[in-house]
Amino acid sequence: MRRGLFLVSIVFAAPAYAVSYEIDGIKLGASLKTLNKEQYSCSPSVLPNETQCIRKKPGTLFGVPAKKVELMFKNERCYIIFVGFAPGDTPKIGKALEQKYGAPSKAAQVLKGVYQVKWQQGNKDLVLNRDDKRGTADVTMAEY
Repeated sequence: MRRGLFLVSIVFAAPAYAVSYEIDGIKLGASLKTLNKEQYSCSPSVLPNETQCIRKKPGTLFGVPAKKVELMFKNERCYIIFVGFAPGDTPKIGKALEQKYGAPSKAAQVLKGVYQVKWQQGNKDLVLNRDDKRGTADVTMAEY
């Protein structure tokens, strides 16, 4: 019984330091003006005052090849960072995220074959998603 309680306390422990979710040096809250326009293709989104920017060459995330890197800006401030990658790379990405951001605040199977590991601090979330049914995986960072 004690062992189970101890494991739960580890899984739900929040990091004791300020979180700065980012990719390629672009942090949540960054200005659209700081984005390297040579690396990203940007266009207006379907929502008002929103801009979608997709990296021309996705690059890597923690040494894992990315399939897609997408940034969303609302009123010229980055509020979503999305990085898609192969589902088989999920364990490596998960380990790297734990090393960088500490223990996740939540880990769960949300639907059959759909898994999420979540880091959260204040109004910022970082979620590692894997969908075995669709064969997709991603890291999504968002500021609310």
